[in-house]
Amino acid sequence: MNLSKLSPVAIVACCALLLILTGCQQSNDNSNTTATSSVTPPGVQNLTVVPRPQKIIDMMKARGEQDQAQPTIKIVSPAKNAAINGSTVDVKLELSGDLKGYMPHKDPATGKGNHIHVSRENQAYEAYYDTSQPFELRNVTEGKHTLRVFPSRPWHESYKNEARFRWSNSP
Repeated sequence: MNLSKLSPVAIVACCALLLILTGCQQSNDNSNTTATSSVTPPGVQNLTVVPRPQKIIDMMKARGEQDQAQPTIKIVSPAKNAAINGSTVDVKLELSGDLKGYMPHKDPATGKGNHIHVSRENQAYEAYYDTSQPFELRNVTEGKHTLRVFPSRPWHESYKNEARFRWSNSP
């Protein structure tokens, strides 16, 4: 067929028909997928466990037993289901457990150190370095919020022990 002899309207109509027909094509994988579904289940995933980079291993050794710590964190305020007035909220945390020297702090020379990740509604976390001072959340809107906190190493790797993670809901 010589396409140059077809009118532009006929070409557009043929392309539209082709798109409609290919969009409604059934899957040939014998699954119960409907004709309108375009979601393909993921294939087999092969995960490989790789060793920690040597730089991290060296930093962990330099920290002594801190990396075997099992910090426990508690949200002191705001209390769960507390009513918040205003757009700023002071968060007070209590750190305890088997700390083995783990304490949040920021080295003035490097700007790094142990810290606590504070995240509201799964937004990007903020690093909290001084548990003796309240942490201030800003631009808090009226309504229910979820706060998540967990201790972290200077390179932002979180501790994985049982009691290291806390969350709180507040209206």
